[in-house]
Amino acid sequence: MRILMHFDTVHGSQDGLAFKCDICGLGFDKEKKLQAHAIYHEKVQCSHCDKQLANKFVLKKHIIFKHQDTDRSKRDRQMICEVCGREFLNKICFDRHVQTHKGIEIERFQCQICLKWLKGERNFQQHLQHVHYEAGKSFICSICKQSYPNTRALYKHKSKVHVEEKYECEFCGRKFKQALYLKEHRATHTGERLYCCKFCDHTMNSKANLYVHMKKNHPVEREEEKQKMALEKFLVS
Repeated sequence: MRILMHFDTVHGSQDGLAFKCDICGLGFDKEKKLQAHAIYHEKVQCSHCDKQLANKFVLKKHIIFKHQDTDRSKRDRQMICEVCGREFLNKICFDRHVQTHKGIEIERFQCQICLKWLKGERNFQQHLQHVHYEAGKSFICSICKQSYPNTRALYKHKSKVHVEEKYECEFCGRKFKQALYLKEHRATHTGERLYCCKFCDHTMNSKANLYVHMKKNHPVEREEEKQKMALEKFLVS
């Protein structure tokens, strides 16, 4: 199994690990880690709608989004596409994504400054503001005084760097600033592989490692994909 080969190569041989998973064969040095990993082989059923979910973590998100009356901002950050599993930060992006699965065409707008085509009025307005209206300006972080080319870059910086470490790992207590960082860290405890290369069957639990893998091992495929996407944009413009 490729995942076992990866663990042997990157993390050392599995032979010396005392606690083995009966389903996939992964080994762990502690029984607690094996028990945590076992969660990912057990589907759980929602008590509200009888729907089966992949594991208890997905179930928790499902209940919050589908069955609880939470505040709008929290609901927005729990939006997960049931078709492909992609997560979204707000309802506008989520609804637009769902439309693509239904084959609904999204209205496109052309920028009269650079002639670029954009999907959706929101993307179009953001493009005008960040690319053209704020061009040549400098936006300074009020906390660390770093400079950024537009308000979007400044907002991303603050939301990633100057935020509370409120996402805590239930296995080791380590805290993270972003939910994604916790998700990828948690996988080191459970053995779950979060991402799969679209060009081969290589899996990993870090987006950064996935990017490095694709850049190093699939430069030709990546370039072909870029050219294909550029051609598709040209044909529909």
